[in-house]
Amino acid sequence: MKKLLNVMQFGIMGTGIGFFMTTISVYFMGGEGCTVKEMLIWAVASFLCGVVTTIMFTDKFKLAVSTLIHFVCVFGVVLCADIACDYNNSITDTLKNMLPAFLIIYIIVYLLTYFSSKANAKQVNKVLGEKNIK
Repeated sequence: MKKLLNVMQFGIMGTGIGFFMTTISVYFMGGEGCTVKEMLIWAVASFLCGVVTTIMFTDKFKLAVSTLIHFVCVFGVVLCADIACDYNNSITDTLKNMLPAFLIIYIIVYLLTYFSSKANAKQVNKVLGEKNIK
């Protein structure tokens, strides 16, 4: 039950973030042509992206593996939402439009997370080393 609650919390958090991002996107696109169907599709996609994010908080995989799994799942969800909303003429167009941005974002986030984790581990080891000396 606790695991289900955790998954639901991540899904709801994903929905909240997704609605925020969708609203901003609609605003900057002039708000024209956005339908209830599209909002529902993006709400479901956001929920699923939130659920997939639980993998980033598990110690079962190394950071690189977790990031790769997250990338594939989120990209798949967004690709399906894009197709369901009929935003592009073909899957090839969709891939050309989305893949570069996804790769750049994931590479930057991975590097920031990696170096932040290393810095945190170094700081913890330093503090533990000082406690062992005393």
